[in-house]
Amino acid sequence: MVPLEIQHNARLAAGALVAVAARAVNGAFTFNASHLPGRKTACAVAFAVYLVAGYRSIHHVGLGGDEPHYLVLTQSVLLDHDLKIENNHERADYRQYFGGALRPDYLTRGVDGEIYSIHAPGVSVLVAPAFAVAGYPGAVVTVLAAVALALALLWRSAWRLTGSASAAWFAWAGVMAAAPLVLHGFTIYPDTVGTAAVMAGVLMLVELERDPSHPRPRWQWVTLGAALAGLPWLHTRFVIVAAVLGVILAARTWRAAGPRAVAALLAVPLV
Repeated sequence: MVPLEIQHNARLAAGALVAVAARAVNGAFTFNASHLPGRKTACAVAFAVYLVAGYRSIHHVGLGGDEPHYLVLTQSVLLDHDLKIENNHERADYRQYFGGALRPDYLTRGVDGEIYSIHAPGVSVLVAPAFAVAGYPGAVVTVLAAVALALALLWRSAWRLTGSASAAWFAWAGVMAAAPLVLHGFTIYPDTVGTAAVMAGVLMLVELERDPSHPRPRWQWVTLGAALAGLPWLHTRFVIVAAVLGVILAARTWRAAGPRAVAALLAVPLV
């Protein structure tokens, strides 16, 4: 069950983004699309809207659900340089950001007798640098940045696919105002972070469709492959998404850019 305050924040965020998108779409029919703000504006507006909702959530709701468990993993990585969480719970490290009692979230002890969380460590590691500097708010900002990037990639994908700025803004607003982003866009969950990796793959598929012969630097293929390889570390259910998207990308890349590009794409996933 989503807390009422988070639902209220989500409604505020949805209302704000619909107003912004409506203005942008109205401008798309009035002015030349090349003069409209593009993916950078989409990224900045998404970050700002979710930042307001995230600020309200931090100060009026706090963490809920599995969020504190992901941050316990972050603390284990930062303080102990491992993923063993029993000592972090015994020391109540989570009191820094969570007021109640928090028991380890695990099924059974490992073969070494230690307790490891049932949650994948990807998002915990991702927010660790900002958490080390600014604590829980820093972790939220990291998630916000990932969500804003995902929505910028979405805007770019829609624009490249349709050639219409109004269509791009409509797609941007439709996804941004829908669950799970509008409910989880400012929470420490893997879903919204994984969206950025998925949208990077979708954008590449669109680019390969629109301009297959355009040369692309090898670092783009390596970075995209690394993003896909990171998906299962965010949550095990993302294995299917990463595998399907990876196979489709590999096939399209082979046809468009040849075996060397495929090798660059699959280098990190294979490792």
